[in-house]
Amino acid sequence: MIYWSPYKNPYAHGALESLLAGRGEPCLLLWTNPPTVAYGRNQILWMEVHVEEALKRDILLFRRRSGGGAVYHDAGNLNYSFIGDLDDERDFAILCSALDALGVPNERTERGDIRVDGKKVSGSAYRRSRDGSYHHGTLLVSVALDDLHDLLHPPAWGVEASSGVASVRSPVRNIDSYGVTLEGAVGAIADAYARYHKIPGRGSELIETLPEELWTEALMSKETRMLQAKDWIYWTGPRFIQRVAIPGGEVVLTIYKGRIEQAILEPSGVSLPNYEDLAWDSKEIAELTLYAPAIAQEP
Repeated sequence: MIYWSPYKNPYAHGALESLLAGRGEPCLLLWTNPPTVAYGRNQILWMEVHVEEALKRDILLFRRRSGGGAVYHDAGNLNYSFIGDLDDERDFAILCSALDALGVPNERTERGDIRVDGKKVSGSAYRRSRDGSYHHGTLLVSVALDDLHDLLHPPAWGVEASSGVASVRSPVRNIDSYGVTLEGAVGAIADAYARYHKIPGRGSELIETLPEELWTEALMSKETRMLQAKDWIYWTGPRFIQRVAIPGGEVVLTIYKGRIEQAILEPSGVSLPNYEDLAWDSKEIAELTLYAPAIAQEP
């Protein structure tokens, strides 16, 4: 089965993948999202995304249930998901065959990226669970690369990882310079999928628009509600550290699940219990640098 989803909701698409995987029937799902920054389950949002810029531009923030790094979606980015048994060689053979058919020279790297002229055009991630598995990724057809750069390069503001998965940033490019359109890419991947699986007929003629009842089930699901919840978007992930400069030193904050676990005044090493267990986005922490003289004198 090859599905094209005309809907525009990254959270419900995430739930849809799980829904289809849970049915146990292999299929290919293709879709686009509205402007969205998607990042891996185990990533620290603040190290991967220029959050302030995303919010200013009304860009959606979407923490996937899979791993992998941060990527930018818009109408020029094609999302694909191979749902069912995980098989790297099969999936990349399909993707590379599709690009060959489009006249786009390509190579697969050891990291599992696909590159054209040395620049990344596709990256992917995986989710495996007892309820089903999928391998999904992106194909840069005609993405707004300036937006991608702006949103995936956060300012250096003192956040450090104590653990977690950092994105490996690579030079990227679109494939529209080879005359490829999004519709052409959809058709080529569908054709390659049908050829590989020996499905009679052209894959592009076998594409089915996702049934409305499936979309409604995904949209109304508990998983969609979870994926668009503030705690999941902002605070799921490992502990991290923020260093806030103050006159004569710094305050080192350890943050977990959106709250301050520990606040240490350096270089003295003095603990600041008044700041512990506060929400990281509370007024007291947001204005921490304004409180520097008072903090420096706390016992």
